[in-house]
Amino acid sequence: VIVGFPGEEESDFNETVDFIKSLPISYLHVFSYSERDNTVAKELEKNVPKKERKFRSKVLRSLSEKKKNIFYLQNINTTRPTLIEGKNLKKGKLNGYTDNYIKIEIPYQDKFENKVIDVQMVAINKNGNVNGITA
Repeated sequence: VIVGFPGEEESDFNETVDFIKSLPISYLHVFSYSERDNTVAKELEKNVPKKERKFRSKVLRSLSEKKKNIFYLQNINTTRPTLIEGKNLKKGKLNGYTDNYIKIEIPYQDKFENKVIDVQMVAINKNGNVNGITA
């Protein structure tokens, strides 16, 4: 979602926020509009001040985080196929993503690296990821 495109009024932005709130999505990729040389957009009038663009980006990123947390909570105590991708040996963890793109951390076991395994999601951790156990 691009915020702060020239001509975007506050009412337009509020309509976007309301629309996104109504959608069953769990993540937004938010960009603030930035001027680029040799583009038609750079010549448009009614530029949104950079401070306002930054604020709008922050609002949508916060909304994205809330929607992600709701989605993660809806999946706690379920089991999903998970691609285990990487390891964090300092923390004794393996990291991966479920088939519905929930970031998972499980206790380290080398036999799970680079494999798809079933993981039961048990809790959201302080990093905002989900702690899982192998099913």
